[in-house]
Amino acid sequence: MQLSAQTSDFRQTLTEQMVEAEVDAITFRSEEAYYEQVVQGTGGVPNTPGAVDAGLTSAMTEGRRLVAEMNALYDELNRVGLRPSGALYATAGGAHVQRTWPIVDFVQLLATMLIVSLLVVATAALSQQHVRTLSEAQNTRANAGM
Repeated sequence: MQLSAQTSDFRQTLTEQMVEAEVDAITFRSEEAYYEQVVQGTGGVPNTPGAVDAGLTSAMTEGRRLVAEMNALYDELNRVGLRPSGALYATAGGAHVQRTWPIVDFVQLLATMLIVSLLVVATAALSQQHVRTLSEAQNTRANAGM
């Protein structure tokens, strides 16, 4: 039994399509495996806002616990005389930005700079006036001598 040219072409095209579909399936399976590893790497927790907040809260709680343990160890070392002072670290509330200078100190610095700059300007003006007066006196003497 001989196959006709159409049947042969059909079978060849069908075989090629099956091979392409198998290659695509392998690609999709490897991508799926990659994303499964990503999810497993995050502990299986999806990255939703609620999950991220819960993770941050858990991390902060764990951090506070570890700081408390570190302070207890530090206090124990103090008791045996290896260190002269109290706690090494302290946690107080959540994350926040703390100014390094109180605002009152900053305002005082600005006021001091303003006063100093006014004094410099006044001194410069008086010096300029004094130089002008000396110059005029020399011109007057020179004109009187002629």
